[in-house]
Amino acid sequence: MRYSVTLLLAICLAFPSSADDSARNPVAAKIKKQLQTKVNKQFHSYEGYCDLVIYLEHTEKHAIVKRVSGIGDQKVCSAGKALLKIGSSYRYRNAESMLVIHLSTLH
Repeated sequence: MRYSVTLLLAICLAFPSSADDSARNPVAAKIKKQLQTKVNKQFHSYEGYCDLVIYLEHTEKHAIVKRVSGIGDQKVCSAGKALLKIGSSYRYRNAESMLVIHLSTLH
């Protein structure tokens, strides 16, 4: 019994399902779609990835981008940070203070 619980826990931790918020958050999906198309146009034969962490501040109906940080390839992260402007606003339904978006240049 103990070994099966350990195996189940190891499998669950090996495949993180919440690495990208675009699957469950419409604001993250919109931001990812905008950034992914621009990154794909900018990098044709380059392979890399970046996990962008976007910090938001909320007003009544809009989420405003306050800070962006990235973990991953430096070129892809700097392009993602440059393409996502601080101060841009998005309409939201569920308020979240932080979003994680995975960008990749693999074709």
